[in-house]
Amino acid sequence: RDLYMSSLSYSGDCKVLPCLPDTDQDLADRFMKLSINAFGSTGFPRAQVAETLQASFTATSYVGPEPNAASRKLLQDYLETTLGLTEFVSGAQIPERKFHRNTTLCGTALLCLVASNSNLASRAAKKAQQAVGVWYGNEREAVVQVCTSVSETLLRQASQNISLLQGPNKSYSGIELVEAAAWLLRASGRHEESISVLKEKLQSNDGMPHKWSDIKYESHLATHLSELWAKNGAELVLRLETTRELLQRNPRLGLSVFTSLHPHNEFQWKDMLA
Repeated sequence: RDLYMSSLSYSGDCKVLPCLPDTDQDLADRFMKLSINAFGSTGFPRAQVAETLQASFTATSYVGPEPNAASRKLLQDYLETTLGLTEFVSGAQIPERKFHRNTTLCGTALLCLVASNSNLASRAAKKAQQAVGVWYGNEREAVVQVCTSVSETLLRQASQNISLLQGPNKSYSGIELVEAAAWLLRASGRHEESISVLKEKLQSNDGMPHKWSDIKYESHLATHLSELWAKNGAELVLRLETTRELLQRNPRLGLSVFTSLHPHNEFQWKDMLA
């Protein structure tokens, strides 16, 4: 839809100006410059972000001012709005723009990195995974490197939060940062690493003081494995040690990984063949 803006001067002259929509290059360059303002030149995986977004040389070589709280808040607000995560008190919603998978993942990773609270990071990463669906990322891809780097940072922050917030009123933000890291790895196609993070941090005795309940962990794992089984991931599912552990701990739930999408009647068989 074309948008126009009228401009009126004190002399009475009036002009109607067309509002041209941003191109993909405009968005990529703005994204890059805001990120440099928020993190500085070395505070984020700059080269990989630039490659993922296909940002121009001018935007990539931008120096920017010294990072501060205001520039980080600006980037957070921009990414929240762009990715459709803004929640207004009035209930109003901004139309969500569809982006390429790599742009969605890159924006989500940096939102997790700049988020002022761990709940936002976890919510953003989960939404990104739901948006991109199941795919298998190559570790040489720039977007996978961005997500992996941010996930490692989130896990370090989670460990620091736990070590600094001891006592009965300890924050649960550490768990949400682990969840964000796991969702981000899963969204970027690093499924084995995502499962490993949840197992090590939220199930093992050496992980987080506050863990997921057994049924929550097993249900999440079964759903993840079932999606992989249905999306050309059978070899990975059969190779994972966690698959065998799930079958031993909860046989009924473990078997559902292989049968939940299997046709149960004549009509479902016909739908599958169609």
